[in-house]
Amino acid sequence: MTSNYFTINSGNLTGRIFRAEIIEVQKPNIARKIADYLIPPPVVQIKLFEIFNAGGLNEIHQELQDLEFYRQASMGMMCQVDLYQLDQLGNPSPLEYQLSQQIPLNNNQLISPPILCTTKLTGNRVTEGTVVYYEGKNTLMFAFADLSVQLLGNFALSYRIFHIFGYSTQSAGTVIPVVANCFGGSFRVYSSHDFPGLQPSTMLTKLTEMSFINVVTSKM
Repeated sequence: MTSNYFTINSGNLTGRIFRAEIIEVQKPNIARKIADYLIPPPVVQIKLFEIFNAGGLNEIHQELQDLEFYRQASMGMMCQVDLYQLDQLGNPSPLEYQLSQQIPLNNNQLISPPILCTTKLTGNRVTEGTVVYYEGKNTLMFAFADLSVQLLGNFALSYRIFHIFGYSTQSAGTVIPVVANCFGGSFRVYSSHDFPGLQPSTMLTKLTEMSFINVVTSKM
């Protein structure tokens, strides 16, 4: 996971410095080639921090807690997803990849670098966030309800958060910075013949559905 500092050029937060963290809180496990959406639907969570004394010896990162302030700071955030194909092992898959190198596993076996294949990912790849009450507090989540893959094999998603009202603090004048990104866990896409069957909807899927995110639920 990477995170960049950014400032907001909108409203009463103008000029204040923030950073974001993105975490995949629900990864897809399975799907049928083309026929099905990813099951369960992938969901990522955003945590926002305000930066005080940025670059100084006493730099402080304070996580935002107030709901209204959270809404203001996150307004204009969009999440984009890309698809990477893994090698045949597929699992375990590290949450972060060094894309230009091969990745050693614990047994010193190498996994080939993942291959970008987003052209084989169908559905809405960009979505807005929704505030969801999760694990005892309000948090901003992005759910991808209608993604499907046109290939068989092992895959992982990558997520990038953009802020359309944000400016990078590292490159003056750069608009719509990527404020955070991460890789998700691995999943497998099966043929119809080998598909092991639908799984029941998770509690998080039901929770995001109740929070007005348009996700797809399944029943056993």
